[in-house]
Amino acid sequence: MFSSDDDDKDDKDDDKLEIIPNGSNPLLENKYHESNGKAKQSNSKKSQNVESQTNQNLNDIECRSTPDLNDLDCDPYGLEAFQDELSRRRPKPILQEELDDDEKEKEEEEDPSQLQQEEKVEEVQFTGYDMRDAIHNKFGKCFDMDFRPVTSMGGTTLYLNVMPFFLGSKRFRHESEFDYLCHLQAIVDILIKYNRLEYVMKQMEETDKKPRAGTSPLVAVPFRMDLEERDLRDILGY
Repeated sequence: MFSSDDDDKDDKDDDKLEIIPNGSNPLLENKYHESNGKAKQSNSKKSQNVESQTNQNLNDIECRSTPDLNDLDCDPYGLEAFQDELSRRRPKPILQEELDDDEKEKEEEEDPSQLQQEEKVEEVQFTGYDMRDAIHNKFGKCFDMDFRPVTSMGGTTLYLNVMPFFLGSKRFRHESEFDYLCHLQAIVDILIKYNRLEYVMKQMEETDKKPRAGTSPLVAVPFRMDLEERDLRDILGY
């Protein structure tokens, strides 16, 4: 007969063993549980590491996507971030040197016709007052001026004469100095219109002649106009 003590011992050993279905080995099952637990812990740590790395990458992307946010803890809606963005978008001031360079380029690009127009504008500044002063400085008195056509050998030439009648004399045809200045202004306008002002003023500067009233015939100082036929007819009215 079997001893009861041996039976009790076998029962206690049976209690210590885990009943594994399908007849598996308890020792192998324990190894399985240990390795399975370690694998779960490893997978859990890996998941935590992946999640942490993902969050870090998202933070880095957010920081890089926000322009010029240095030392702002990646807050794109903060006051300092707004001020930096406003400063970045503000247009840069134009330096005086750049303006000067632009003006030089524009001057180089100007065509000759525009330069001629500017020269004419400068000539317009010459007035009847300036003509009176030029006559007085050259001849010592405010002599009268007038256009005189001269016909010779079938052709007509126009001259601008300094007449031997001066302001204040009895034979001076203008009633006042104002009328005299208006007459000189009309002459200046014609000279400017037909581009003869500089040409006439140069002749006045170079001449040695002087108008004289006490001679017979009277002596006037003529200046050539050298106009084209079309301009000549326009001035004389035929």
